[in-house]
Amino acid sequence: MITDEQFLDWLESDNHSRAVLVEASCHDGTDVKTVYLSNRPYISYPGDTIANQPYDDVITSVPEYAESIDKDDLIADIEIVNDGNLNPWFDYAWSGHPITMLIGDASWSRDDFRTITSGIIDELSSREQQQLTLSFKDKRAQLYTSVLTQYANNKLIPCALGSVFNAQPILIDAATLHYQCNDHACTISDVRDNGVSVSYTDNADGTFVLSASPVGTITCDITEPNNTVSLMVNYLALKAGLTATEINSAFSNTAPLGLYINSNKRYTDVLNQIMLTVGGYWRFDKSGVLNLLQLKLPSAGSLSINSDQIKPRGIRMTRTETPVSSVSLGYKKNWTVQNRSSLAGSLTETQRDLFSGRYLIVETTNPGINTQYPLADVADVIDSLFVNQVDAHAESDRRALLRSEQRRIYSVETFLAPQILNVGDEITLQDRHYEFTTAKNALVVGISGGVTEHQMTLEIWL
Repeated sequence: MITDEQFLDWLESDNHSRAVLVEASCHDGTDVKTVYLSNRPYISYPGDTIANQPYDDVITSVPEYAESIDKDDLIADIEIVNDGNLNPWFDYAWSGHPITMLIGDASWSRDDFRTITSGIIDELSSREQQQLTLSFKDKRAQLYTSVLTQYANNKLIPCALGSVFNAQPILIDAATLHYQCNDHACTISDVRDNGVSVSYTDNADGTFVLSASPVGTITCDITEPNNTVSLMVNYLALKAGLTATEINSAFSNTAPLGLYINSNKRYTDVLNQIMLTVGGYWRFDKSGVLNLLQLKLPSAGSLSINSDQIKPRGIRMTRTETPVSSVSLGYKKNWTVQNRSSLAGSLTETQRDLFSGRYLIVETTNPGINTQYPLADVADVIDSLFVNQVDAHAESDRRALLRSEQRRIYSVETFLAPQILNVGDEITLQDRHYEFTTAKNALVVGISGGVTEHQMTLEIWL
């Protein structure tokens, strides 16, 4: 088995036979099967995990590798020659099945190859005679399904994670005053009728029963153990059908959050909502594993890039980000905004404000920014899931620091293979142009390049 270091050395060399292997699943009408394809003749070794497997030498073109911090869906095409032997494929079901693409030397064992992308097949088509096109998407396509799938009394059963304030449950049995606020076990810490706490019985399964008929709107507070970014994402990813080996939900921010889903939302939208809270994003890496990342000030990177590795005139500034004068975050989200006039007369003004507002707000300012940058904006209030003021303030401070000076995004064309970096990696760059005459740290926010080529274009943020 070759080491990662040996693989990177191989990538840096130009005198090797680069083989691309494709393992694509489909349903042939009887059962799920895997087809094995390559851009050159190849047979796996007897001792490989997939032993003695011929890979059909039919691939004529493989897609460029591409990933970005802000692109939701990447579709790529593999072009395949068809001399007629592959015509039965038109009757196979391809959409939604997994596909893996690997790269290595034609002389290596299959187990020494490295995965360069893992995705979901979109379709098999034929745009020209004697040619097939196998299109596939990023694995996020698995998360385009709805979170809520269960019904009670013809209503979607909500899903609550963490500490949820003032959620509106569904009434599942009017005769018994039986309500439901979660599709799994939780603790209901308070139930209110028009803002006033009332007596109830918590069944500990996401349902409760009122002790008396309600006067107005019933809301409740919920406590559920999946209360951090990491725990929420892990719970939802498993619920969506990913396996534990496909999830790396480790994340540095462990502040308590609260999330209530009571409408038809996709997993992708909910994950975006969670990561927006902490100024982060989620992505699948080359091996198809879900990772959580955060936009942060770049530090010294594991890879240094210099002028010898950059194409002539290969650096361009593509855009700038003007500083902001302040950053505001909403916290302690009110999941049921109520009309002040409908709330009980016994409530205080403070309680009325709490139940009729969307959230409480913290703000961090950047003093003096408007002197340097007269057009510096006041950032829109960020609708976060933070429960506590101290955590919301820590995040608003962090983001204000990020936006306290002008940021720049560069495109850098290199003589490096795209497999050596991932979006979210930190690099150190030095060159004769722009601000890089002295080495600068930068965050990789985009990568593109030919899978079999020795060149890569980076998008970096600093």
